[in-house]
Amino acid sequence: MLGFRNFAEMILGDRMADTPAKVEKFLEELDTASKPAALRDYETIRKYPAERGHTDALERWDWAYYSEKLKKNYMI
Repeated sequence: MLGFRNFAEMILGDRMADTPAKVEKFLEELDTASKPAALRDYETIRKYPAERGHTDALERWDWAYYSEKLKKNYMI
C-alpha cells in the first residue's frame, strides 16, 4: 500500500502523530496521567448516593444521574 506496512502508517504519515508507535506512547501517557483523577472521581460519585440513603448497587445508568446531581450540589 504505497510503501506503508499498514493503513495506520499511511494515515498517520501526514498527521501530528507520525507513527502508530507514537500514538501508542501518547495513549499510555494519557492513561498514566488521567487514571488517578478518574479513580478519584469514580469514588466520589460512588459514595454520593450512599451518603443520601441509596442502598442498592449502582447501575451503569445511575452514573450520569448522580454525576449531574453531584455537580449541581457543588454549584450551589
